[in-house]
Amino acid sequence: MSDENTSGAPPVLDFSPFYTGNAAARAELVAQVKDCCLHNGFFQIVNTNVPLELQEGVMKWCERFFDMPLEEKVKVSKGKTLL
Repeated sequence: MSDENTSGAPPVLDFSPFYTGNAAARAELVAQVKDCCLHNGFFQIVNTNVPLELQEGVMKWCERFFDMPLEEKVKVSKGKTLL
């Protein structure tokens, strides 16, 4: 991942290091995710082992959430979790 994104597109993170035994590569990936969360808010991941069906299901739930009225969406916050 480059340090500067001027294209307007979300940064693309390669998750393949997550599945290796290389601790340094995993730590770098974690640092990239953290940086994206803190500075971009969004990122795209590639090279995961997540099945396509699961990815599609998550996207459908995201669409359902963002289609909800604002009054419903604001009921969800970082401080309220089901876990």
